[in-house]
Parts: sequence; C-alpha cells; structure tokens
Amino acid sequence: MDEPESWDVLIDELRGNRAELLLAMNDNYPAETPKRELTDTVNSVNYHLDILTEWGLIEVVAREQQGDRIPARVFSLTDRGREAVEELFEQTDARPIPTAVEQHIESLRREVQVAQDEAEAAQSEAQAAQERVERLKEWIKANVADSQGTG
Repeated sequence: MDEPESWDVLIDELRGNRAELLLAMNDNYPAETPKRELTDTVNSVNYHLDILTEWGLIEVVAREQQGDRIPARVFSLTDRGREAVEELFEQTDARPIPTAVEQHIESLRREVQVAQDEAEAAQSEAQAAQERVERLKEWIKANVADSQGTG
C-alpha cells in the first residue's frame, strides 16, 4: 500500500488493526506478541506490520530466535511513529478495536445476558404452568364435588 499523501491522511488511515498495533508498540516489540493479542490471522498482522514499516512508523531493530522457527522480528517505534501514537492518544477513538481481553469480556457479557433471558423465559413458563395446575386443581375439585353430590 502506498504511503498516504499527507500526515492527516496517514492518521486517518490508522484505524483498526494498524492503530491497535501502533498503540501496542513499546520500545522493543516482538512480532509474535501482537499476533497473540489481536484476533485477526497472523497474515493480517504481518500485513499491517509491513504497512506500518513502509510508512516509516515502525522499524525492525532485531530478530529473536524462537526455537526452530524463523526468527521473530522485533519492532520499535520510529520518531514519526511516536508522533502518530501521541496524536492517536489525543483522539477520542484512540482504541479503534477492542483487545482480545475486552472481546472476551464482551463475549462473556453476551453469554450472561443470554442465560438471564433464558432464565426469565423459563421462570415465565414455570409460572404459567403453575397457574394451569392451579386451574386444573380447581376444575378437579369442582367436578369431583359435583360427581360426589349426584352419586
């Protein structure tokens, strides 16, 4: 992807994964870390890391060997990247996508809400069933009394 034509356009382009990656960067940030934190695929993370590198916001400062795998790139913010981070923090939507933990919490909240809705529905059904039982008892009482009185 070509570098945006101006600083304002570049900042506007920093949404979603790109902004999340840039905001997550510390002085030295192994490439593997954002892959664990973001929900997108590894290829997507690598794509966005490559774009941030092309735009001069981050740079590879080292490579870390991790077992038999290809060494992981270690990134650092450039001066330009630090400026972008400062500007992103000033914006009200500096966190354009939730972190994995926030997504998990939201997922749990949805599960709790579904469970509460199901419990309320079950409670309503139980109350309706109890009312039917009470009406049936009254009907039985009335009919048994009639049959005993006529017999």
